[in-house]
Amino acid sequence: MNRPSVLLGLTLLPSSLLAQLIPALPDPTAAWAAFQARHGAGAFQAEFNRATATPEAIYGQGLRVAPAVANLVQARQLSATVLNQHAELLGRGTSTFVPAIEQKVRRLYIMVYDQRFAGLEVIGGRADVRLNENGVVAMFGSRAVPIPADFVVAPQSPLAAAIGVAHAHLGLVAPAGAAGRADLVIYADVEATERTAPRLAWRVAVDQRDGRVVVGKVFVDAQTGVVFKFVDEVYQCWAGHAHVRGEATDHAAAPTAEAPRGHLGRELARKRASALGLATGAPAAGPALIGTVNAWMNMGDPLTPRTNQPVQGVRVVAAGVGSALTDASGNFSIPYTGSTPVTLTVDFAAGNSQYVNGGIQALQGTPVSASVQATPGVPATVQLLAANPVEFDWSQTTTFWHTDDIHRWVSGITGTIPTNRINIANVRATVNRASTCNAFYTANTINFYATGGTCNMTAFNSVVYHEWGHGVDDAFGGISQTDGLSEGYGDVLSILRLGDPVVGRNFTTAGGIVRDARNTFTYPAGGGVHQQGQTWMGFAWDLRTRLIARLGNGAGAALTADIVVGTLPGNPTNQPNAVREVFLVDDDDANLNNGTPNCTDIIAAAQGRRIPTPIARCTGLGSWTVFGTGCPGSGVLPAVCASLNGNGGTLTTGTFTNEYAYGATATAAGTLAGFELFTRSNTAATETVEVRVYRAATPGGTVPSQTAVATGSIVVGATLAFYPATLTTPVPFAAGENLWIAQRESTRILRATITAGTAQSLPTVFRATAGGTTWGNSSAQFPAWRWTCANGGQPGARPVLTASGEPLIGANFPINLRQAAANSPALLSLGASNTTWQAVALPFDLTSFGGTSCFVYASVDVILPINTDGTGSATWTLAFPAAVNLVGSRIYSQGIVVDAANALGLVTSSAGTMLIGQP
Repeated sequence: MNRPSVLLGLTLLPSSLLAQLIPALPDPTAAWAAFQARHGAGAFQAEFNRATATPEAIYGQGLRVAPAVANLVQARQLSATVLNQHAELLGRGTSTFVPAIEQKVRRLYIMVYDQRFAGLEVIGGRADVRLNENGVVAMFGSRAVPIPADFVVAPQSPLAAAIGVAHAHLGLVAPAGAAGRADLVIYADVEATERTAPRLAWRVAVDQRDGRVVVGKVFVDAQTGVVFKFVDEVYQCWAGHAHVRGEATDHAAAPTAEAPRGHLGRELARKRASALGLATGAPAAGPALIGTVNAWMNMGDPLTPRTNQPVQGVRVVAAGVGSALTDASGNFSIPYTGSTPVTLTVDFAAGNSQYVNGGIQALQGTPVSASVQATPGVPATVQLLAANPVEFDWSQTTTFWHTDDIHRWVSGITGTIPTNRINIANVRATVNRASTCNAFYTANTINFYATGGTCNMTAFNSVVYHEWGHGVDDAFGGISQTDGLSEGYGDVLSILRLGDPVVGRNFTTAGGIVRDARNTFTYPAGGGVHQQGQTWMGFAWDLRTRLIARLGNGAGAALTADIVVGTLPGNPTNQPNAVREVFLVDDDDANLNNGTPNCTDIIAAAQGRRIPTPIARCTGLGSWTVFGTGCPGSGVLPAVCASLNGNGGTLTTGTFTNEYAYGATATAAGTLAGFELFTRSNTAATETVEVRVYRAATPGGTVPSQTAVATGSIVVGATLAFYPATLTTPVPFAAGENLWIAQRESTRILRATITAGTAQSLPTVFRATAGGTTWGNSSAQFPAWRWTCANGGQPGARPVLTASGEPLIGANFPINLRQAAANSPALLSLGASNTTWQAVALPFDLTSFGGTSCFVYASVDVILPINTDGTGSATWTLAFPAAVNLVGSRIYSQGIVVDAANALGLVTSSAGTMLIGQP
């Protein structure tokens, strides 16, 4: 299901408000039209936010801004440039965009900006840039709240009054020091379905946890003093008994290699070593206090037998000496030069650990701690709890272990979790609450209930992961419950980390669960946020199931975690935006127009849940890319049979969107084998772009036809030169016939026009859009090109490999060899790598074997023989089976020709990369 672009909904505003706002507010309509004109209709699409009338996401073929991106510093500079260059399009007005999130996930730099106006935070106002490491912007956009330049930021209602009315609104009395919890902001509803208007507001934080738990933000109009919104920041595991279901079928999931459920054991603990580089292995010997920390805990659901586990990330304190954190095996080493025994202490309540730095607070029972005497150099064991611990004890150790575990796992995917909003490493866990059947997150705390009523203790693996999931969502830009998204993310962390579709297994004493990802909900699910979020968890589990079926259990589960959990830094605020982020994280080239490596599975999973997607199908996923060059052989070089300004000159620096065509009249009959353009790349990198050949629309006419008679490609470097374009099919022409040779995607290479020279006889023409049907005349006077024709050339040609169309499963794909020795045996090598072949690094130079300037570019895993014809050409037709597991695979190919042109007796061609797609 294709996600529709939402056009600017100005007519939804009352006419009186329109009259007031339109003259003063930024309007990106004209800027979007200009952007489309520059890049061509269909090259990009935009999703407009109805509340702000700004394009919150612009994506498509990608926007190149650099040859490559080396690090976050460069990504920050490039992203800022993109926002500045397109400020009008993004509706920034007199606001500013301030960096909020800067993460690299897989190949993608995720840059999120907060909107500020006159130094004030604009609630919900933001801008986004997604920048691939290849130097191409995959997506950018904004939800910039439209704020007139003369917007009044001086409040009429005083702060003290706002604090009082905010607490009274909730039936509370403002505590002493409440002024420190309020600030002045600009509020607008960016999720509204019609144009929103900003209002100055006091944001008052309310935090009461004694008795009735009330935590949230109250927004008070700073001009009228009236409360207009309360945001409840107590995020519960479930809303009531009605959401807990008994299991009708056996939901037991087999443990996976990635994350076995139940008893994980010491070996898994070693494997989950900290991304921060904590040491693993045996305790260090020597003058140090060494040992291991173990604890009895629950590694599964509440009915799972307790086991003794090593504890990672807890601080061991040596009295009067120092301290150290435990590693993945629970080991520690504290430098000590003394010889007398020292008391070692581990205290969960004290905090001061690595990822549960707020500590474990037990509201019932005794806080868990342990102390032992340690002799230097002799391994000590700090044992927390004994076998068969009581619930009020194991709830503490269990919560600590799983909170530490989920932090390490998520940060291993997203990178270090930012601390500018909250520091989730300082999370405080409260257990044994004297209430039942729930758990909740609020204000960087996770909270779990004791056994009672019809429910078991809630401090166990999947519930801990869910509640901590709210916390990491909070850290990455704040929690959004639109579509129940944050509830969905909490469930997603649980099901993907445990490899179990059930959240809250044995949550009730009757064996009831909380939620199951194998539900049948479709978007929008309706109901409360917990029900709404089940379409997001269902999408994640469906995608995992599909990827495992195609890639295998370990690879499929790991890839799902990468591309779904990896969306958290993008801070999506609803489920369609979250699915869009999945595509962006999965993509490998920043061009959503040609799909993504796992596009088919992502679309199927989303469509199964009826969640809109940014692209409707994976058309264009299959692709062919040329790389490398052949070595000189006995093949005949095409002769230059026509040229204009064939010696070059001073190149103009102009580019043109989409297509630029140079016309000429043939003086004699012949066959066009290719052509050369005098140009260079516009990106300081080597660029491969498409070329085309057109006949006249009418015999003898001076306008090209709409449809090309041949296509091909040209590889253009950063140095100014004549670069050869290779055609997949030669084009015969008659004397006096008019032909046009065309370059496409011209913004990546300069137009082949010089400042002075011989003027063209036929007009140079252009089409500004990819699907355009009308040619326009260019003002360029002096193109620089050469036609190359078959027959009559000189030996020494470098064989070239070409292809046209897309390599798709269930279809044939022809690969062509040109400019090789005539009537000679040849081979097409196919391989899975362009970097190694067995123990040989690629490309491999054959010069020392007699193949001067010949290189092996692809691993030789499969060989297909053929004979060239009298022109030195041959065509292999590959028939791909209709096997879905091939989609997204890359196959590298190269031609090898028997040729006595060198001592080796073999000549190699250029190479190609096939990305296998699906029709």
